[in-house]
Amino acid sequence: MALSGICFLCLLILVVGGYAYLHSNFEKTDNKESNIPYEFAPPENAGIIFEFCGDKTFVYLDFENEEMKIIIPPNDDFEPSVYGYSTDYTIKGDYYLLADIIDAADGIELMTDDGKYRYTGVQIAEMLSNTVDTSQLKRDIISALIEKTADFGIDENVFYDIIKEGETNLTVPDCHRWEEYLSQLCKNSSIVN
Repeated sequence: MALSGICFLCLLILVVGGYAYLHSNFEKTDNKESNIPYEFAPPENAGIIFEFCGDKTFVYLDFENEEMKIIIPPNDDFEPSVYGYSTDYTIKGDYYLLADIIDAADGIELMTDDGKYRYTGVQIAEMLSNTVDTSQLKRDIISALIEKTADFGIDENVFYDIIKEGETNLTVPDCHRWEEYLSQLCKNSSIVN
């Protein structure tokens, strides 16, 4: 009993002594709480050339002004810039890569002579494969995909699929956080030509 009392007294002296030593070294800081929340800067603007089975489309993501410009080039000759927009990335693939992008948006709706119908990515890929002149169909698909993305956003995994399945110089760090802005960019989008 006496031994446990001595041990308890020693422990008490060490704890109180340690606290007194540490408390004597405490200093007040002059840091004041900031009312400004932390914000990340938007991603850098990017120009992307999509090429599906030889059909090219240029998309300029302007994160700074929260808008998107789409250019369907009249010919295959590209310079380092398209209509003054820089071409930073290229993405090449077949129509089934486009199908993955459409499916990531949960399909699109297209107007036909019979009415408005919902299509999956595979159905769109088949349509494009079986159509000789795809110029109007391509515009309708782009418009429908933009409208769907503006309303509901798009799954962030679509970028990983594009990088994995397509031929591209786009990397995961390049497109990090794009999905946060894509819906707003689509709301302010236009097909230039």
